[in-house]
Amino acid sequence: MTQGTIAAAHSLMGRMTRLESSLPIFTNEVLAAETEPGRMDELHLYHGARCNRSCAFCCVNGSPDGGHTPFGEPVLRAAVDLVARRGSLKIYGGEPTLDPDNLAWSIRRLREIGFEGAITIFSNGLRPRPLIDLLRGDDRLFVVLNHAIFFGRGEEPLSPSVRALLLAEHARRPGRLFVSHDFTVAVGRESTDRQRDGDRYLPCFRCWPTLTTTGFFHACPFAVEHAGPHFALGTLDTPPGVVRERFETFLRWTEERLNPEAKRLGIGACALCTGPAPPAIPRHEPRVLLPMV
Repeated sequence: MTQGTIAAAHSLMGRMTRLESSLPIFTNEVLAAETEPGRMDELHLYHGARCNRSCAFCCVNGSPDGGHTPFGEPVLRAAVDLVARRGSLKIYGGEPTLDPDNLAWSIRRLREIGFEGAITIFSNGLRPRPLIDLLRGDDRLFVVLNHAIFFGRGEEPLSPSVRALLLAEHARRPGRLFVSHDFTVAVGRESTDRQRDGDRYLPCFRCWPTLTTTGFFHACPFAVEHAGPHFALGTLDTPPGVVRERFETFLRWTEERLNPEAKRLGIGACALCTGPAPPAIPRHEPRVLLPMV
């Protein structure tokens, strides 16, 4: 072989090795969620900020000292009442696998009470066994691992043994294990980092809202630890139709007031939305106040 052919072969082998030691990047399309008239396509389920890491980028300030409230029957039923039956539910914190029994029960219970759609767990991957057990027990369950921890970019990476377990599971069940996006949001610890998006304009990401295990509907999963009145969509006693209407009001506010003001100031919409003086905020009647989660 020529030197050029040898170099090309080595380059190809290197690319193949990198692919074999990695996971695909998560996108919502892989969930194949289905819409349903009168229901939300997706909802996040948040159990609190307790985590076995304290990552510099964390939007909820996750740490071993973070709060945690287990999922209960009223919260799960409220989620199923709001979301399309074959839609999408996303579980996050904090680190969900720190309470594996409640996590496993919650997923079983969601199926028992009629949810047939995609369930996604966002995890740092440090405790792979509960994740693998859950993947093997539910064909519509997905796991998304943190990008910075999986690749060791700015955070301590997964151990070789943990990484090997997860990659082996991916090989057995392709299309179920992913890594998250590589960008961060200027909320939580990241809001004070030098790489925060507050230095440049970025519009609102328009994520689907969150239901916390403490029983509050919050308009933004990234800002779930912020108690601003514009985030408050209701409680477990709020009819699903009212929660949807308030969320639509919030989205209109982001387009009509938040994004234009953030663009005028040359800062990120997230930084403005969670800052001390967001633009005139939507009000809901009766007034809902969010506690700090």
